[in-house]
Amino acid sequence: MAKRDPHRKSPQKTAPTPLHNLSQSFQSHQPISGYMDQKDLLQTYRSYYHPISSAKGESLATEALNQMGKRGLTPSHVSQSIKIVDFGSGTGGFVEGFLRGISAYFPESPREIFLYDHSHHALTSASEAVRKILPETNPVHSRVTRFPGHLTLPDPIDWLLQANLLAENLEKSPEMLLLLEEAFLRLSPGGVMILAEPADRVSSRNLLNIRDLLLDHLQDLHILAPCPNFRDAACPALLNEKDWCHEDRPFHFSPEVHSMASSVGHIKDALKMSYLIGIRSPNRPLSHSSQEHSTLRLVSELKNERGLGWGIFCDGEERKKVRILTRHRNEVNKSFWSLHRGEEILQPIAGQFIARTGFLDLLPDAPVIRLGDSR
Repeated sequence: MAKRDPHRKSPQKTAPTPLHNLSQSFQSHQPISGYMDQKDLLQTYRSYYHPISSAKGESLATEALNQMGKRGLTPSHVSQSIKIVDFGSGTGGFVEGFLRGISAYFPESPREIFLYDHSHHALTSASEAVRKILPETNPVHSRVTRFPGHLTLPDPIDWLLQANLLAENLEKSPEMLLLLEEAFLRLSPGGVMILAEPADRVSSRNLLNIRDLLLDHLQDLHILAPCPNFRDAACPALLNEKDWCHEDRPFHFSPEVHSMASSVGHIKDALKMSYLIGIRSPNRPLSHSSQEHSTLRLVSELKNERGLGWGIFCDGEERKKVRILTRHRNEVNKSFWSLHRGEEILQPIAGQFIARTGFLDLLPDAPVIRLGDSR
């Protein structure tokens, strides 16, 4: 065994970077107390997490409007000022992206923005981000608050936004539920709620629990996405504690974000999130008129292994494992093999599959019809 040189200095350990500290705290579900009020952490958050949140906000705004448009639903604010409430605004990334996402749909409508966060420094950053997008004539209100404390909310609200706030308040989920219920009841008819959370199992299952409780408590809440078929049923992912539901959407981030991600071992090639888009309406929205029957949404990666392709699909009430033998790959089912998580297909009808233990086996002549992407 080689002897250690007594004169050789041991390599010094590199001090953790602010991004490393933030990343570790979020992954452990123990965010650093007051991190938005610490200059180095705030700047780091603004450089890395802000553009990621912005991309998510824009993507979900587009999806919400597409889902409404497909079903002939008209936003409540087409001819008036749009009132937007953002809970847990942070540096404003999510609402910034959201505003970009709706800009093409409502180019002339004035906006009135209400930002809520516990950090004055974060709200200053969020206000600046919003001001870069909106004309000066559009009011922006910043309100320092401790979640889930009492909030002074506008009435009515047209869009209710919230990103990552539930994940940072897991121990306060019952109080957060009450806050969301109160805010939802201030939504105008046709008003929309968008909740976005991290893609990990704990955060996702917490959001799914909140989803089910909101549906139990709010008669006028109907889910636009991601749940298919507008059945407003209890989430089937909660039946198995190992299951959760999240998106993984391909996305191109800037070189700066890629560099920062690499420094903490992240791979930033997609928008990864759990989310919920709900609308306030006395009636359940109708399925798209072009759909002759129910749809299935792919909620897992599509697997290609051992002579077959398979994935886990959801119909809004239960999860189904659907598979096709590789030797049965052909023109009528070719769409199946290129599906990505979050895409939908028409549900096969009787005579197109064989039900086996744990699986639905599609027959060789069963067509796989991919629906247009609403995201």
